[in-house]
This record gives sequence, structure tokens and C-alpha cells, in this order.
Amino acid sequence: MIDVAYSRDLIMIGAIFGLAAFIWSGWAQAAPPRALVWRLVLAGLGVAGLTLAVPSILTAIGNWSEPSAFTTWVQGFVATPLNER
Repeated sequence: MIDVAYSRDLIMIGAIFGLAAFIWSGWAQAAPPRALVWRLVLAGLGVAGLTLAVPSILTAIGNWSEPSAFTTWVQGFVATPLNER
């Protein structure tokens, strides 16, 4: 579930998905289908991904110290030695 109380997490989601869209569309442009419409769709997706990624990354860097929904140093994030289990 998305929790809007943690804006840093939402910004990081935008940065990750924007960068993924930009990279995927650039990779797909290496051998796009023959129709011109697909080249335009892929170019538009690349521009949209970059438009989402750049401000999201810059904002995430500025809000790096904000609280996050992810809690560190709990059992899921810390490896415990086998002899302590």
C-alpha cells in the first residue's frame, strides 16, 4: 500500500520508474518495429521517462534525510549468524 506520509519513498518510486522507462525505451529503439508510429511512441516514452526521472532524482537527493516507511535494523534487514538463531 502506498503511504503518502513518507514523501521520500514516493519520490524514489518516481525516480526508479522514470529511469526504467527511459532505459527501456532507449533499448527498444535499437530495433523498433517498422511502423513510424512505434518509433514515435518509444521516443515519447523516453522523453516522458527522462522528464519524470530527472526532477525525481534531484528531489530525492534533497530529501534524503526525510523519514522512510522502510525500517532498518529489524529482522528482515539484518542478517543474523546461524549460531544465534
